[in-house]
Amino acid sequence: RAVNPARGGRTSVNALSAALQRVTGATAVKATYTHPRPGDVRDSQADISLARELFDFEAAVSVEEGLGRTVEWQRSGSERESP
Repeated sequence: RAVNPARGGRTSVNALSAALQRVTGATAVKATYTHPRPGDVRDSQADISLARELFDFEAAVSVEEGLGRTVEWQRSGSERESP
């Protein structure tokens, strides 16, 4: 069975973009808004109910902290262990 160990809840693409800019220090990124295309994702929302049921899983960090850890791990380039 596939299990989704994510944060749970809804996060907008705008919120993800803002969080990534904060954790990376990027300042030149500006969103461009156009008409939605078929299949565009407005919000990301993970269903973690199976992870809760099977493993009593609850996310331990916020989306922004998780992004920060991932960026730090990627930038370190060392050993390539999971963040």
